[in-house]
Amino acid sequence: MEPKLSGLILSSVTLENFRNYSERTTLNFGKGITVLVGENGAGKSSIVEAILFALTGELLRGTIEQARTKDSKKKYFEVELELKDRDNTVIKILRRRKETGEAEDELRICYCCDEEKRFKLIARGANGVNEKIRELLLSDENSKEKDFFKSIIRLSIIGQGELINRANALQSNSASKLDFIDIPLGLSSFEKANKKLGEFSIRLENISDLISSFTYKVNDNSLSNLCGSKKLLGKKLSELKNDYEKKKAELESLEKERAIVERELKMMEEKEKELNATMENLLSKSKELEQARSKRDEKEARFKLLKNKLEENEARLKELEEKTSKKDDIINKVQAIRYLLLYNEAKNCLEYIKEIYNNYKDYSASLNDLKSVQENIKQLEREEKELERNRAMLVSKREQIEKIKADLEKYENEAKKYLNMLDSNEADTLKGKDLETKIVELKDQFKAKIEDLQRKISFIESSLKTFKEYINEIKRAEGRCPLCGRELNEEHKVELIHKFEEAINNNINEKKRLENELKDLKSTYEKAYESKNSPLMKYLSFLQHEADVLKEEDIEKINSEIEEIERKISENESTLEIMKKIENAYRNSESCKRNLISIGKMLEFEQISAENIELLEKIVKEYEKLGEEYLSKTNDGNIEISIEAYNKYKKILQEISNSESLLDSKKKDMENIKNEFNSLKLEIEELDKKIESLRSVEEELKKVRSEIDAVEKDIQNKQRENGELVISIDTLKKELAEYEEKIKSYESGLRQIDDAIYKLNVLLKVRELYDKENIPKWLRNEAIAILSNEMSNTLSKLDLTYTEVDIDENLNIELIDKNSARSVLLSQASGGESVAVAIAFVLAMQKVIQKMIAGEEVFDFLILDEPTTHLDDERVRDLVEVFRTLGERGEGVPQLIIVTHDEQLKEAGDAIYEVKKIPGKGSFVSEVLE
Repeated sequence: MEPKLSGLILSSVTLENFRNYSERTTLNFGKGITVLVGENGAGKSSIVEAILFALTGELLRGTIEQARTKDSKKKYFEVELELKDRDNTVIKILRRRKETGEAEDELRICYCCDEEKRFKLIARGANGVNEKIRELLLSDENSKEKDFFKSIIRLSIIGQGELINRANALQSNSASKLDFIDIPLGLSSFEKANKKLGEFSIRLENISDLISSFTYKVNDNSLSNLCGSKKLLGKKLSELKNDYEKKKAELESLEKERAIVERELKMMEEKEKELNATMENLLSKSKELEQARSKRDEKEARFKLLKNKLEENEARLKELEEKTSKKDDIINKVQAIRYLLLYNEAKNCLEYIKEIYNNYKDYSASLNDLKSVQENIKQLEREEKELERNRAMLVSKREQIEKIKADLEKYENEAKKYLNMLDSNEADTLKGKDLETKIVELKDQFKAKIEDLQRKISFIESSLKTFKEYINEIKRAEGRCPLCGRELNEEHKVELIHKFEEAINNNINEKKRLENELKDLKSTYEKAYESKNSPLMKYLSFLQHEADVLKEEDIEKINSEIEEIERKISENESTLEIMKKIENAYRNSESCKRNLISIGKMLEFEQISAENIELLEKIVKEYEKLGEEYLSKTNDGNIEISIEAYNKYKKILQEISNSESLLDSKKKDMENIKNEFNSLKLEIEELDKKIESLRSVEEELKKVRSEIDAVEKDIQNKQRENGELVISIDTLKKELAEYEEKIKSYESGLRQIDDAIYKLNVLLKVRELYDKENIPKWLRNEAIAILSNEMSNTLSKLDLTYTEVDIDENLNIELIDKNSARSVLLSQASGGESVAVAIAFVLAMQKVIQKMIAGEEVFDFLILDEPTTHLDDERVRDLVEVFRTLGERGEGVPQLIIVTHDEQLKEAGDAIYEVKKIPGKGSFVSEVLE
């Protein structure tokens, strides 16, 4: 904990964005008298408010937003106050407020023993800083009192006009001046407290169910009643505690009984567990029995399946052996059909090749195979496609030109029709010219006429203005006419005005006519030349975009090109027809070759020549001879010669080959099936033996289940018994809890009554003391004695006639001249003397409060804000003299700060600061050097 501080003076105050101080401004204070001088509204009192805000965290006036400099871009304001105590320990209080109201306050301290002058952060936040300041400056019992701390501050910071108000009050005979002592010391509250003490009553609520409430006053009868209630409640509490102990014993008995039941229940559960383990073992054997039976059924089913499979395989073996016996006859048939088919295909191939050779050998030497023929056909087809594409392009171009001509004719007719609808005068001027020229020249005529009408309207508007000016001049004129210079009488004036008004009306009518004509002409012009849907604009636009196409393209030339392409297409189609016939012959011969390949032979030639034709004739005869030989070896000489028959017998031959492989496989399968069949027979016999040995398990299982059911029934009964005990125990516990709650309630009631008895005894003692000793009067007299002594000390230091004061119990002050033993009442003193007494009173009251309540001097500074308010010049001079004397002799307070608009007070200052307000910039402080 930090040590207590005392005798604090101000070192400096810094304002930023506070009130009118937008710029960061710092004032440094030393001991002695400091004068802050400036005009009213310059910002002097804002400095005092900043010091108060730093000490308390509260603004004297307005809101946080109002305290922030108006129109400032900064979103906060800041005040920093630095104070120093008698041991040179320094505290620095920072108060920062954001526009949201959020506080960023800090309190730092630098101890006198710290040579490096480092400030240590000891509190943060508004409340934390406030509490820490009171803790540092006040005694422990006073540090919690916020209002007391504020009263200490108010003794060190005297507001505007308060000094003179006190001087006037002290001179008066009013009893209210005792408030100067009673309010700071709290004495005015004593009499009110004593009066209220007689009426005071305290009500105790909900003491217990026995005594629900009790009201007592500060008298002996209430004390007697309270003591009786205490005795009754104590007796009932004793009875409750006895009943509580009986219930507690009953609960212990039930809990022991429940423990026995739970042990028996545990033994039953263990027996049930053993029976369940036996059951599990029997169930495992039962499962084993079921598995053996299931496995035997599976083996039995497999045994029957194998038996059926053996019978089926024997029939299939017989069928396969019969099928393989026909193999040789099928081979001869396959060969006979094959060679006879080769003979037929080779013979057909020979015929097609001869056809190609005899019919087309002179057509082209390059067409000696199918590939070259197909290439020629593709080339002819490409050429035909190209010709067709060129023909289509030319036809499309021709159709486009014809469409453009048709559209042009359509737009031209619409434009001519639209021109005929226009005024005949304009149409007549364009006779004998082409349509495009007519449209363009007519547009220029429209523009010229619109401009002419606009000029006429402008001229009329100018004339109207001139006529109106003439009328105004005539109306104002006296003597001679301002227009013609002749003598102007009233009759001539009326005549001229009428003449000009008639001219104005005629011009207005003419203007309306011209404006309507202009409106119609503009409408016609806009429809004809500014609308995209105008026939004239459509014609001009189409002519502009399509004229080049009509100039560049020649229909006759396009028709000639189309005829030439169609002739070439006809020639190409004739040649293509011949090529496709040659291709067809080649394809037939190629088909024959493919058939020969599929049967198993291939002709090894590509070129068609006389030598290859002769070779092919020899091959045909050889195929015919081989076919007849194989046919003679078959059992049935009458067989079909075709590819289908060939494939059919080939398939039969493949099936026979597959049957031979399958026959070997089936024989092996038969052996495996017989082995498995015998093995299964042995396994079934073993399973029958195992099933017989496990038959007793079912009986044992039935017996164990019966025992488990009996144990479970016993367990349920015990659980029910245990549940009933639990309910009884819970009921007793709730009753005990209610007893405990009631006992607590009675004990609490007794404590309340004891507390009330103690308080009542104290209040009765206080009342007794007040009645016998009259404490407020004693305290007031003590304060007046200190006040009288301190004021005399201060006055003795001033060059005044009266150097001592005598103060009676009503705060009437008598001034005493010690040298002559002469005295006067304060109300009879001079202005200067009354001001000096007021200052001495303020300084003395600081001592009184700090000695009687604070226990020590908290602040060694005094701030007087506008002390000359309501003073005349003479009393101001007296005040200056008092301050100067105090300053020169080092009396009064170590630090006095005077805030004033009065220039005379500068004479009393050791340091002088001038405060000025610059419009648009704010308040500024500058030190005035001597």
